Amino acid sequence: MSHNNHNEEQRAISTIASTANSGPKGGKRIQLRFQTGDGQYIGISLAPRFSNRSCLGKAFLAATNIKPSDFSGLDPLALMVGKSCTLVLAQTDGGKCRVTQVLPLPSPQLQLGLEEVS
Repeated sequence: MSHNNHNEEQRAISTIASTANSGPKGGKRIQLRFQTGDGQYIGISLAPRFSNRSCLGKAFLAATNIKPSDFSGLDPLALMVGKSCTLVLAQTDGGKCRVTQVLPLPSPQLQLGLEEVS
């Protein structure tokens, strides 16, 4: 338990800059590119399964507030571009950041009425 300081998590509010398919035919993955508030770009590659439990589905829900199973439009990935979400980042041994989770932004609607401090 001596290497605890390596996996310090940090959170960054970021915007989804682009989504793209990549990889050879049959081995497709979805590339999501995020731009964080301080201007750096971070990308993640996800399996293209759109279930509510898949990583891509969770990222889609975090960015759009729509469950993948509720979505019936043409290209769900297009909806993600320009949306904001919170990234949970962990530092790798090489000093780079990698995305470990995509979370919804704190919503003002969700916070209303929770704290009634007068």
